[in-house]
Amino acid sequence: MCFVPQEEAQRLKDHVLQEKDELSQLLDKKNHEIDQLQGDLQEMTQKLRDANCAKITAQAKADEAVSDCNVAKVRTQSEFDVCLELNLRGRAQLSGRTVMS
Repeated sequence: MCFVPQEEAQRLKDHVLQEKDELSQLLDKKNHEIDQLQGDLQEMTQKLRDANCAKITAQAKADEAVSDCNVAKVRTQSEFDVCLELNLRGRAQLSGRTVMS
């Protein structure tokens, strides 16, 4: 067993205690940073959820608008076809011919 003079032992003890305090302060600082990062992560996760929800809602509205537009086109085309057919029938009747449907 090795004996260290009293003054040297006290100096080593003080150094170790000072190092312990510094490491404890560093640990507290890192824990605080981790807590902040966890809060930031939760906030960003919520923002991502909200953005995805808004995106899905906007996409659904866009799809609905395209669908409504396509229905309107089909309806308009159908109305145009009916009008054209009636017009052709009317002309045929005027000229004495019949048009087959």
